[in-house]
Amino acid sequence: MRELFFTALICAGLSACGSSGTNVSAPPPPPPPPAPLALTIGGLAANANVFDPAPVQAAGDTSIWMSFSHVTPTTVDPRLNDVNTRIASSTDGGASWQDSGGFITAAQAATAPAPHSTKPARWTHEVSRLTYDPHVAGGQWILLWHRYLSAFDAATGGLLRLFEHGWIGLKIAASPAGLSTAPERKLFVGSLYSNVNDSVLGPPEFRLDHLFPGSAKLGSCLVFTEPVVLVSAAGVYITVKCAQGAAGGKISSLRCDHAFSAGSCSYLGDFLSDGEAAGLNSSWSGFSAPELVSTSSSNWLIVTPTQGGADVYRGCLLMRISSLDTATVTRSGGAPVVETSIAPSGDFNGACGYAPSLTASGIIVGQATFGAPPGFGLLATRVFPPNY
Repeated sequence: MRELFFTALICAGLSACGSSGTNVSAPPPPPPPPAPLALTIGGLAANANVFDPAPVQAAGDTSIWMSFSHVTPTTVDPRLNDVNTRIASSTDGGASWQDSGGFITAAQAATAPAPHSTKPARWTHEVSRLTYDPHVAGGQWILLWHRYLSAFDAATGGLLRLFEHGWIGLKIAASPAGLSTAPERKLFVGSLYSNVNDSVLGPPEFRLDHLFPGSAKLGSCLVFTEPVVLVSAAGVYITVKCAQGAAGGKISSLRCDHAFSAGSCSYLGDFLSDGEAAGLNSSWSGFSAPELVSTSSSNWLIVTPTQGGADVYRGCLLMRISSLDTATVTRSGGAPVVETSIAPSGDFNGACGYAPSLTASGIIVGQATFGAPPGFGLLATRVFPPNY
């Protein structure tokens, strides 16, 4: 495709192109992608606030399953929303969805440790990732998500996201429905984690900043969020956003065994660092919301570029993975190569999800509008990863 583009550019400035001396017409431009379509989830209100799509289909299953975030008002304080995890299913390639009923992880009232103990607080459950692992007897369903405390500060009128009181959680079950009652495991934490949280579910299983020290690895990661998963016979590949505070962050990758056994997780490397974003677009400040996708032709990393100090989401970028085992994407001149980009209009768009069985919806993207109150929704982009 790149060669055709340059041929057309050169020929446009010459009277002839090619040995015969005849004019060569430039190939027609590809048709624009169709307009995105708003998705609704049956069983929820038409204006339900939903985000963070994570679709997957198990081999032989006629349904596509998708975990997602569901934002609801609290009864504790109207200024503090709940973020919960739900699951929906589709039997028509992602054109329509039906909620499975009930929360998989549900926000709960909490007392935040000092100095926030007098503030209204809730356990928040967001940025989930659902996947199916066929490489164990009978198969298993895996859910990863970020659990942390949120509190409302009446003095400033602001929401406090207390990431020091949080972790990447894990549930494993024999079916999607079974995840709601499956025990939670406190899987990954970074250096910001406070040991006071050991009173909830015990200590973390993997203190990644201790296991893989040094800024070149995971030692400088304050918090891990936005976990995504890709399974293979070799193990479970997990990619997370490593937040490093003022230093920005990076998209880091690990591989664990299929049971997430103690000592089984290894650090593979970093797909991207936030500092690379400005090289693709001078207004971008970093990368967020990774997604791992395997198609018949390639493995893909999908990421959301962010803008400004508030990390406003600006669509999604698809990059071909060169190696899962070294966490590398295709590069040219050292810069990551973007093969497809999705940039819907709106205030806040990103956190894309995709599974090859989404033949009707294509890649699903989250969108938000900044109003009073803000609104969240999902769009079927009808854009697909390149098939080559």
